[in-house]
Amino acid sequence: MSPSELPALESGDPEEIGFSRARLRWLVKLRWVAMSGVFLAGLTTLFGVVEGPSAPVLFGVANVGVLANLWLDRSARRGPVPSRAAPLAHAALDLALLTTVLWALGGVETPFFGFYLFHVVLMATLGGPRATVLTALLALGFAVLLAVLDASPYTRIATWNPSPAMDVATRALGFVMLLGVITYLVAHAARELRDRERALSLAREKRAHEERRLLVAERLASLGRVSQGVAHELNTPLATIRTLASDMLEAIVSLREGRSSFDEVMDDLEESASIIRDETQRMGRVTQSLLKGGDLVEVRVRPEVSLREVAERARSLVLAGRRSRVMVII
Repeated sequence: MSPSELPALESGDPEEIGFSRARLRWLVKLRWVAMSGVFLAGLTTLFGVVEGPSAPVLFGVANVGVLANLWLDRSARRGPVPSRAAPLAHAALDLALLTTVLWALGGVETPFFGFYLFHVVLMATLGGPRATVLTALLALGFAVLLAVLDASPYTRIATWNPSPAMDVATRALGFVMLLGVITYLVAHAARELRDRERALSLAREKRAHEERRLLVAERLASLGRVSQGVAHELNTPLATIRTLASDMLEAIVSLREGRSSFDEVMDDLEESASIIRDETQRMGRVTQSLLKGGDLVEVRVRPEVSLREVAERARSLVLAGRRSRVMVII
């Protein structure tokens, strides 16, 4: 089974989400491999390659594992979402089958006794801390049970007594198998962890990029609003100044042609100059407020306003340069 077939470690807390269907199906595939090994051990015992183990028990374990695997595979594919107890149920089943196999092979003297460690490492790789601790406790309990069964002649059903050469070969095989599967699981878990860290780093970079884009968009939108506000606030005084400049030129022409007296023209020019000064001050306040980062328009409410002042201001803006020809009556 290639490392790519091992279900990827999922994000989130495994204690909260339990095993996914992909993880359970992978355990089912792994159990098929284990049951094939048990069936092969039964055949070697049946044909006398190894003496001492109980072939009927080994074949019985293989049959139980096959039936359980068929049911678990169907449940993993069509059943509901796995619960939090699903990984522990699989671990308990595998540990029970392993204990029975070791009991049928000869007890604690078999070279495969260390396979209890494999299930703990497997749960640490695919499960969470809580499931790993519980699996370790289950493995310890089954190992103690195996030792108790092996210690009494009434419950011992097999003995591990192969030839010296076979004993060395099987112990070497057991060590290599255990080392290989643990290395495989740990290496894959480390690779998955690196992949998750890389994906998390890419997600953070993408989020930072999106935040920068949003910030630029907000600044551009803010600049657009400020530009519109500046254009609006400056357009009115500029239009007033433009109108007053035209009226001042008209008043000067009228004075030269003798259509207006010098005093009338001076009064109109004085009024226009005063309004221009007020409008330039208003424009200055707008630009200063913009430089300070404040509002473009500062609203000030006067407790009392003279209606005549309002009318005079409106007349001066609308009819600038025609002061002598327009009378305001309140």
